[in-house]
Amino acid sequence: MDSENNDTIRIENYVFEKYIEDKEIDSLVDILAGKVTKDYQDKKPVFIVVLSGAFIFAADFLRKISFDHDICFVKVKSYEGMKSTGKLDIQLPIDIDVSERYLIILEDIVDSGNTLYNFKKYLEQLKPYTVEIVSLFHKPDALERELRVAYVGRSLPTEFVIGYGLDYNGKGRHLKHLYKLVVD
Repeated sequence: MDSENNDTIRIENYVFEKYIEDKEIDSLVDILAGKVTKDYQDKKPVFIVVLSGAFIFAADFLRKISFDHDICFVKVKSYEGMKSTGKLDIQLPIDIDVSERYLIILEDIVDSGNTLYNFKKYLEQLKPYTVEIVSLFHKPDALERELRVAYVGRSLPTEFVIGYGLDYNGKGRHLKHLYKLVVD
């Protein structure tokens, strides 16, 4: 992989160009944390961090939350390469009791919505008060399911993106900026 000092990087046979700078991403995280704080500061919610992609967003977001809350990590998967498989695979399940709690899913990006749609249905069976979604990025034109995302940092077109936790086959998560795929 090429250095992030350039405006483009190469991962395997793909070229990606810088799309959203880290300063703008940090501003989006600030805004989202402010909105969630306003709505949940007296409710002691459970933040559910979806691994692996949301770990960078969640770390930055949760450092901006100063009210009482719990955190748990889950690993759900429905992507291979650049395509959704359409199947939900819960590889690391919730490890705390979430019944009669306010659940807030922290996600890096909502794309097709298939993963979150099925994961939200799974969570609703655990009898929480509510299940809401906070997503740093959202591709509304790519949605294949009816899915309400309560808090969105920024909507994106359907281009494939990496960086700030998002990856291509496990590569590129560490990049501080967001990059989009250059299509020939």
